[in-house]
Amino acid sequence: MPQCVHSTSSISTSVHTDDFFIRGAPITECYNALHGCTPSARQRKNLDRRRICGNARVSRRRLGSQSLIDRNVAFLGGGNMAQALIRGLLRAGTHRSQIRATVKREEQKRQIESAHQIEVTYDNVAAVKAADVVVLAVKPQALHTLLRTIAPALSDRQLIISIAAGVPIEGIDRLVELGRLQHDEVTGPHHLHIVRAMPNTPCLVGKGATAIALGEHA
Repeated sequence: MPQCVHSTSSISTSVHTDDFFIRGAPITECYNALHGCTPSARQRKNLDRRRICGNARVSRRRLGSQSLIDRNVAFLGGGNMAQALIRGLLRAGTHRSQIRATVKREEQKRQIESAHQIEVTYDNVAAVKAADVVVLAVKPQALHTLLRTIAPALSDRQLIISIAAGVPIEGIDRLVELGRLQHDEVTGPHHLHIVRAMPNTPCLVGKGATAIALGEHA
């Protein structure tokens, strides 16, 4: 059963999927695995006060510990939270050419292009095919249709991050499976690397926290 880890950073620029945090690991170890660096004395004090990770072990689930800033990221959906994450990636050093977003409306396309100078498209499938990391940033009620559409383009090499509230990892996995069947893509068992991330409202201004839960194959 996936557990959660809360981050003091509103935008986690280093989602390390080879380290799964179970309640109890030393706080500095959790911080280092999540962010790729050792916390400062001040950060350690804040982490200790909040009891972010508690004190537990780290399990070894291999996908790779490459930072998000080194990968091509596709945001499917361009709402406020998606744009907050895009801003965070850009501030962390991700090149604009590595980020792509998809939207439905021309007005939103123009707004995101102007605000972030990234590529914005209407084609979810093309965006997924070009991505190492796929962020599901649509409203929960739109996730069903989206996953069925992009299912054939998803692969086991990708990291899938969902910020859609109320949709469990098992539900995402099942919808992808149904989508593949719908497209006559019966390729046997798939092992998608799925992570749920629940950023809270203060993330919109860079001052929030994010709860992270890893799926079976993440």
